[in-house]
Amino acid sequence: MAPLDSLAGNCPVCGQSAVSRALEDHRFKYGEDPDAVELTARVLVSTCNSCGFQFLDETGEAAKHEAVCRHVGVMTPVEIAGIRKRYGLSRIEFARLTKIGEASLARWENALLIQSAAYDNLLFLLTFMENVERLQWRRSREPIGFAVSARQVSLGQRENRPAFRALGEITPGLLKEAASFNLGF
Repeated sequence: MAPLDSLAGNCPVCGQSAVSRALEDHRFKYGEDPDAVELTARVLVSTCNSCGFQFLDETGEAAKHEAVCRHVGVMTPVEIAGIRKRYGLSRIEFARLTKIGEASLARWENALLIQSAAYDNLLFLLTFMENVERLQWRRSREPIGFAVSARQVSLGQRENRPAFRALGEITPGLLKEAASFNLGF
């Protein structure tokens, strides 16, 4: 363990400022016994020179998260953010295009949560430009008024929402027509 620097912040246990950091292979347990596995991540480990307490900073925690993603076979936060950045989309634009919640994207990109295998498959498909183009084409064909803003809903505005006409009197002819209706399955 070769020290990289001293005075790398205060110890969270004793508050002393004499902290050294060193790059090392950090082993940690992932999962619950009896199914837990031991994973390894290359991280900066901080050690307090006063009390000996060892801890990881945000970069160390991110490296552990990446190791877990690789273990379970899903994309890492950097890879997820890279997909939308490749197409020049903000998180909001990417969320609108894919119908993935903006909060979910933020959690995945900030290593707060690991996406499900199903979402990971969708993200993988979005690494191919033709699939993004297909979603853009599909979104362009949505009916006007398909999406209603929260402001419109709270104000009770309906001008952009599809309207349904009300049936007048239900006649025997209309009932006969309805009975003969078939979707063709």
